[in-house]
Amino acid sequence: MKQNTVALVVPELDFGGGISSIVELLVRQLEGQSAFDYRLVSLATSSVDTASSRLGQPSSWLTGPGTRSGTWRGRSFIHVGCHLAEIEFMRYQPRRLLSRTLEDCDLIQVVSGFPAFANAVLGQGKPVCVWAATRALVERKRLLDSSSSAVNTLRRIMSHAVDFLDDRALRKADAVLVMNAWMEKYVQQVRRTDAQSIKYAPPGVDIGRLFPLDARKSCLNRSNNRYILSVGRFGDPRKNPEMLLKAFALMAGKIGNPPDLKFAGSTAPDRNFWLQVHALGLQEKVEFIPSPNDKELVDLYQNALCFAMSSDEEGFGMVLIEAMACGIPVISTRCGGPDNIVTDGEDGFLVPIGGAKEMSERLSYLCNDIDANVAMGRRARYKVESCFTKDRTGNIFFETWCSLLN
Repeated sequence: MKQNTVALVVPELDFGGGISSIVELLVRQLEGQSAFDYRLVSLATSSVDTASSRLGQPSSWLTGPGTRSGTWRGRSFIHVGCHLAEIEFMRYQPRRLLSRTLEDCDLIQVVSGFPAFANAVLGQGKPVCVWAATRALVERKRLLDSSSSAVNTLRRIMSHAVDFLDDRALRKADAVLVMNAWMEKYVQQVRRTDAQSIKYAPPGVDIGRLFPLDARKSCLNRSNNRYILSVGRFGDPRKNPEMLLKAFALMAGKIGNPPDLKFAGSTAPDRNFWLQVHALGLQEKVEFIPSPNDKELVDLYQNALCFAMSSDEEGFGMVLIEAMACGIPVISTRCGGPDNIVTDGEDGFLVPIGGAKEMSERLSYLCNDIDANVAMGRRARYKVESCFTKDRTGNIFFETWCSLLN
């Protein structure tokens, strides 16, 4: 049987977060079978990309974009720059250097938060499949609404240009995989009659790596080292850690001996967040754990009382299913992706965006009623086993690729 090479084209890999977890899931699936080989290609995403030509660096105008090789989580990748990286829509344009990098691949799989990146690889004479979670305008809504400054006005103009490129990518790709129901509905509107090429493909996790502790109930009954957990890139304003802090403060004021609140991730909440922590007198109860390794992260999940996500927007929410796989009940805002993961009141809770009072009530319930906490955690684990395993996700991809290649 001929082995086909799939080019996995992704945004910058060094940022961490949900997309990196999703890419690793896909890579591990590819490494576990023989029908496909893969090439990992990352694209420029910032105005200071060192492989790109830049307006602020005239010496790069003549040389143009370049490539650099690197290693990501033990795997080789090629990073391809772009022309004039400060102008955002240039990062989504085709370039000869990228075409040469992809010329001996049989199929191109784009994995990104929003679809615009696929424009860089369309028209190569190869099938292109896009896996996306959201749209640029939806992802950036909070940032764009935050002020009416000249800088934000420019961001707004650029984001509308990217939104046009999102739709173009969705129309022209050979297949589109989506991570949530609202995005599936949107893509159906964009592609209209081409419904067969659209598939709901939520990411999955390795349930052998992420699993509940056998004696979880006895751990929850201990009086010390109890904590609520939240995981993410908290430098991203969409994560809204201030809302979770407010909910925690409301809860802590109502119960005796409240648990701690632990944040973990690649970027910490900003200075204003920590000023609020001190103003509330919670500096002994709130902690940030920078970039935990895999074992440390699994331990954090397994030993948490519950998991909380206070985001204003999420295309999916990988950290939710990671926590649920460890038998941890979750509380999330209704911010997009989580709406399709959590069944409210059964395997977790959903609260309104910005709903600090509602989140505080759910936190109190899960911290005080250990039997209900454990039962909800079991149902959360069952949900992941039924709907969000890596094998289930991998099968959707392999079926789609085989269909495109045939």
